[in-house]
Amino acid sequence: MKLLFTGKYIILLLLALGLMACQQTEKRKKTQPDKKEIRESLIKANKNIVRTEEQEIEDFLKRYGWDMEKTGSGLRYMIVKQGEGTKGKTGRIASIAYSIQFLTGDTLEKSPEGKPLQFIIGKDDVISGLQKGILLLKEGDEAIFVIPSHLAYGFTGKPGSIPPKTTLVYHVKVLEIN
Repeated sequence: MKLLFTGKYIILLLLALGLMACQQTEKRKKTQPDKKEIRESLIKANKNIVRTEEQEIEDFLKRYGWDMEKTGSGLRYMIVKQGEGTKGKTGRIASIAYSIQFLTGDTLEKSPEGKPLQFIIGKDDVISGLQKGILLLKEGDEAIFVIPSHLAYGFTGKPGSIPPKTTLVYHVKVLEIN
C-alpha cells in the first residue's frame, strides 16, 4: 500500500512538471518577437542609415561645389578630363592610377607611382562601386567617384583601415583598357 501511495505522488509530480513545462513553452512563444516586426524594424533602421549617408554625401558635394551625375545604384561620378580611348567593358582589363579619400578629405590610399592598379572589369576583387564606375569611363578619362558604403565595404568596413558604413571618394585616371 505504501508503494502504491508513493507511486501516485510520483505520477502526480511528473504530471505537474509536464504541465509546468508546457506553460513555459507557451510563455516563450508569447515573448518571442514577431518576425514581421523584426523585419520592419530592420528596414526602418536601414532606411535611416541610407538617409543619413545620403545627407553626408550631399553636404560633401556642396562643400566642394561638385555637380555630379548619380547612377541608379547611388554611385556619383564626375568626369573631369575626357579621354579618347577604349571604353570600359566587362571582361576587359583596366589599368588605373587612383587615390582614395574619406568625406573628411583625409587621404586613405594612393596607387604607388608607376604601379597602377590592374583588374578585370566585372571579375576581380575590387569594390563594386569602382567596378560600376569604370564602366562609365574610357581610356584617358579622369574622374571622381563618390562611392556610398553599400558599394564599398558596407556594414563591416575593412578592419584596420576603413570603418564600417564609410563613403569613399575615388580620384581615378584610366591609363589603359585592354
